[in-house]
Amino acid sequence: MNLLTHTNIQNFEYILNYCFFFYLLNISITFNCISEKSIQKKQREVEKLRQELELLLETKRNLKAQVQDTQETQELYSRESIDTQQELELEIPELGQEIIIENDTDTDVENASNDDSFESETKTLGDSTINDLRQKINEYKYMSQELNQLEMENVEIVDLLEQSSKRKLELLFELSIRKKEIKA
Repeated sequence: MNLLTHTNIQNFEYILNYCFFFYLLNISITFNCISEKSIQKKQREVEKLRQELELLLETKRNLKAQVQDTQETQELYSRESIDTQQELELEIPELGQEIIIENDTDTDVENASNDDSFESETKTLGDSTINDLRQKINEYKYMSQELNQLEMENVEIVDLLEQSSKRKLELLFELSIRKKEIKA
């Protein structure tokens, strides 16, 4: 009977050892599953951050293109403004000469009262043309100021995007370090 009890005890010890082994194996598998899930979660986060970074870089490229377009438009408006100013400078003396020439021809043809009315009409016509040209110059200046303001806003947006992309890269780097720490 003693031998039977000893065999039963040994069998019981084997069973306990197997149970303990399977218990440890189960804990190990559970831990591995948890760490795998956390690694997968981190990988998804990293992938999301990469996608956001790509989106930010694309937005940055688009904004740079917009800034370049704005600069080209501003240069075009500047050139048009300069051309308009040059035309004004050329037209103002011509208008003055037209007034003088027209007044001279009128004095030969018409009497003095008609000369005064024609002179006032010509001066009014010249003044309205000059005022129209001045108004156009002011419009071009206003457009130029608006373009400058848009360019400054675009530069600020590009700076913010650069800062954001730098921060995203820092976060990606931190996540990769944490991932390595988790694996270790």
